[in-house]
Amino acid sequence: MKRKLFIKAAIFTAAIMVMTSCSGSNSGGTHTTTLMEAANAKLDSAIASKMDLSRTSVYDASIVPAFEELGFDIDGYIYGIYVSPGTEVEEGEVLASLVSKEYDELKSLKSEIKELKSSNEERFKKLDAEIELAKLAGEYTAERELEVKHEKEQAELKLQIKQERLEQLESKDIGFRYILAPADTTAIAALNARKGTFVRAGSSVVALETEGDVTITCTFIGENVIKGLYDYYALVDGQRVEIEYIPYTKKELKDLSTNGISPTSKFRIKGETDISLKPGDYVTIITVSDFKEGVIAIPSNAVYSDSNGQFVYVVENDQRIRKNVVTGVSDSTYTEIIEGLQEGEMVYVKN
Repeated sequence: MKRKLFIKAAIFTAAIMVMTSCSGSNSGGTHTTTLMEAANAKLDSAIASKMDLSRTSVYDASIVPAFEELGFDIDGYIYGIYVSPGTEVEEGEVLASLVSKEYDELKSLKSEIKELKSSNEERFKKLDAEIELAKLAGEYTAERELEVKHEKEQAELKLQIKQERLEQLESKDIGFRYILAPADTTAIAALNARKGTFVRAGSSVVALETEGDVTITCTFIGENVIKGLYDYYALVDGQRVEIEYIPYTKKELKDLSTNGISPTSKFRIKGETDISLKPGDYVTIITVSDFKEGVIAIPSNAVYSDSNGQFVYVVENDQRIRKNVVTGVSDSTYTEIIEGLQEGEMVYVKN
């Protein structure tokens, strides 16, 4: 149990300081006697006491309403995303559209086949006419006819390959895809992606508000970090709320990475609470790690450091005596002293 004990140190006059100026440092260099501050300095002291200490971190968080994530059922390229967070949508409204990754190939093949048929027809019509004219002129055309025949066969084979690929694509369910609003609601998130961005099937593109329990989100904290914590909870309007971490699946993390989205940590309310939680409320996530029970600790601002390491000033006989220390866990307000101080020793604190 944490406790503070601050005692006002005596302030010596200039005359007393002169009288005590003969004090020096010990031969070891570990303990150095230092005169007290001048009368206009504000001096405090604290007692090295046993207490429980831990390291805490605070994360700004948001309360997100229950939501449904929607995506496309095929891989493809974003054609358009038509909502943003806060957009109110009506049932059946188009929220986003996608072009399959093979759609461009399909369109291109149709165009290529059409152009190839036209150019082949024109070319071979001209070649056939040239051969006929050569025959009428009494020229030998057998070799040329064979060459043209081979050209026609090659052209027909090339056209056949393209037509077979087109038939293969047309047999698939490809083309445009749309995400439609399943009900009147509000969009709470949308993928920030430009037209032409590639997305995988099943990746979240739009999130819509639904009825259900709220979620608390904050800057990403890895699942392994959460597992190593002593405790974690949410503070809502100064009141503690028990929460439970919602881990991502490997697929979810991969999809987020693929689409260039930074993950956030998600928590759900654990158990029942009388506290009303709604989107827009100010909330923080508190994590507690490195918990130690009954350690010797002093105020953090009583610990100093220089090129030789960390040290404190022990107050003895109205003098400050430097002592080197080894510190441990700190919660910013108090710092654990592993070596260098005994419980009950008084240390100097300068405000």
